Amino acid sequence: MSTALALTVPALLMGLAGSGHCAVMCGSVASAVCGRPKASLAFNIGRVLTYAALGAVAGAIGGTFTLATVALRPLAAIALVGLGLHLAGVTSLFASVERLGAPLWRRIAPLTKRPLPTFALGALWGLVPCGLVYAAVAVAATAGSAAHGALVMLAFGAGTLPLMTLLAALAGPVVGRVTRHAFVRRTAGLFVLLLGVHQASLAFAAVDLDVTGQHAACHGHRGGP
Repeated sequence: MSTALALTVPALLMGLAGSGHCAVMCGSVASAVCGRPKASLAFNIGRVLTYAALGAVAGAIGGTFTLATVALRPLAAIALVGLGLHLAGVTSLFASVERLGAPLWRRIAPLTKRPLPTFALGALWGLVPCGLVYAAVAVAATAGSAAHGALVMLAFGAGTLPLMTLLAALAGPVVGRVTRHAFVRRTAGLFVLLLGVHQASLAFAAVDLDVTGQHAACHGHRGGP
């Protein structure tokens, strides 16, 4: 199985588990502009395509050098563990990561107040500072290429769709109260934390394989004619 395919399932599950966070971050605007199924579809397609673009950039950067990809794997796992603790309410340290995108968002936010097509609004809303998205982008950076990074983020975005679609079909405040419930947040946080631990085990196993492969190649070269 390729690295990209191996990452899409965790990315999808991360989107499903963390979509309550998306509902809190994007729920108000989604319920306000997405009262119709077509509007909801356009908004969410725009949002997910922005995620895919971010994944393509991250995958391209991470795939430029093999060493960079290997180094990013543990960092992506750490990001997932930190996000899980944040979602569970154990620590608020990860909130500082969300603030990294605040300067860019301050420039973009005024555009969301203009009469834009719903698709364009969704695309802009995909840039809202969000630790969940940043953690997913960190995973996409380990995919090895722009195409694979985009695929990982498409899977992540697909995982957020069921709950975000409910925001359009049901009353936004009702969904918001459910997603803010302590049990829901802690369960989601624990799930993402377990994904982080799983990714960490894969990351360190991959590092060990890379080191072993390089060691064997070095000895093979020395032993040749």
